[in-house]
Amino acid sequence: MNTSKENRMHHRVQPDNLLALLSYESKVVKIIDISEGGMAFHYVSKRCLTDIFPNLQLDILHRNNNYLNDINVFVVSDSLIVEGSLSIRRCGVKFNNLSSRQQEKIHEFLLCYSEGNA
Repeated sequence: MNTSKENRMHHRVQPDNLLALLSYESKVVKIIDISEGGMAFHYVSKRCLTDIFPNLQLDILHRNNNYLNDINVFVVSDSLIVEGSLSIRRCGVKFNNLSSRQQEKIHEFLLCYSEGNA
């Protein structure tokens, strides 16, 4: 029996074709789950984001040109998924100090571009 407690305050969903642009080096990453409180994504790097930028800014993009820019996030987890010449990592971030417009836009993304539970 699993007795571990879920620490998330918001329900996560799997997005349909949402990407993020990490501002620190213009790197595009695939969002794997998102909620009103944060998101997780896969990216390629030898180094952990917490070693480089524990606080960063990103943009969320959808293929229909719908986007939300300048989102401040705090890295809460970063783990190696696949090690090799192209090391793949999974990063979890918490949204930080969102404006009411940004909160509304994230809610819109959740309603319009989600595939289901994560």
